[in-house]
Amino acid sequence: MDGNCELTDEITQSPAGGVLVDISATSDRDNTANAALAFNANTSYITLGVVEKLKQLSDQSISFWVKPVLSGTNRTGSIFSYGTGIVIQYQEQGSAPRLNIIFGGTTYMQVNLQQNTWQQVAVTFQKNFSSTKSKAITYVNGVQVGEAERNKSDLNFDNAIALIGPADQNTLTNGFRGSLDDLRIFNRALTSAEVSNLALPVEWLSFNGRLVNKFVELTWKILEENVAYFNLQKSTDGVNFKNINKIEAGKNNYLIYDLTGIVSRFAWYRLQAVDNDGKTEFSEIIKVSAGANGSVLEIFPNPGSKYINIAGPQGNGTLFIINTAGMIIKKKLFSAANTVDVSGLPKGMYYIMFIDANNQKMVSKFIKK
Repeated sequence: MDGNCELTDEITQSPAGGVLVDISATSDRDNTANAALAFNANTSYITLGVVEKLKQLSDQSISFWVKPVLSGTNRTGSIFSYGTGIVIQYQEQGSAPRLNIIFGGTTYMQVNLQQNTWQQVAVTFQKNFSSTKSKAITYVNGVQVGEAERNKSDLNFDNAIALIGPADQNTLTNGFRGSLDDLRIFNRALTSAEVSNLALPVEWLSFNGRLVNKFVELTWKILEENVAYFNLQKSTDGVNFKNINKIEAGKNNYLIYDLTGIVSRFAWYRLQAVDNDGKTEFSEIIKVSAGANGSVLEIFPNPGSKYINIAGPQGNGTLFIINTAGMIIKKKLFSAANTVDVSGLPKGMYYIMFIDANNQKMVSKFIKK
């Protein structure tokens, strides 16, 4: 239900087979056009049919972004319902939108929402809280707002279909009004830290580091949503971190070098993403070993002003000149002996990186005077 408004099974990367009825596309929480689903309260609904993997037979979590729009009439709909087993019910009562968390016809929690505002909601279900009961926890914008025990025996999925929008499968009208995006169902109970990350600005796809020559090369890939910049942080003990570089956001793939290298056996790194509202989120922590030195890339003269000579690589490849912000300033094909014109570069420090046909890298520092 994200981006292109399709229902997708993220495990198999295939359509989940749902049917959208009178659903329109609208802007999402980042004001990206046609990236979220809009429900009209009267005839809008989604049916997923009977889907065995959606039946809560063990731990489960449901998360979504929701923007309620009041209709002025008391009504009951749903964000997700599966028979009487699980119902995340949407309700308008006067001027207050809210969610009711229901199992087997019994309401265990009520959660107030704000109207006309995007909010991230997550509900986690954890079995074996006691012999006959389980624990359900509800979060709004990453903060826990409710917790309750519920009876595991209350889950009834007989003759039920999964729905989004209407109150139940017998009443497909007069349901939810507003916008919905990024609804996900997990086959496990998310931790509080994982729930918090769902409400923050960035989804990390990868973060890697390695020693190339004397410098640490750091690369990361994200699904960017609302990131203003990154703080690259370094630690010598894996516990205490300091900012060593600020990288402006604006793309999905990043490459940067730590000029200070590794002074001991290891160095630890993490990224702090800061969004346009000042909210922050940290990446995982990675460790880079000092025992992974590569071949030497020789640059002379260094410092240089007009032309520099490159030696060291064996065979052909590609040569890159990269500034301290990680941006590629220049690239050219490289043969066994090469002279590079650097007269047009502003004064300062740069990295010279060589990548051979086997994608092996060599990096050295260069000063333009």
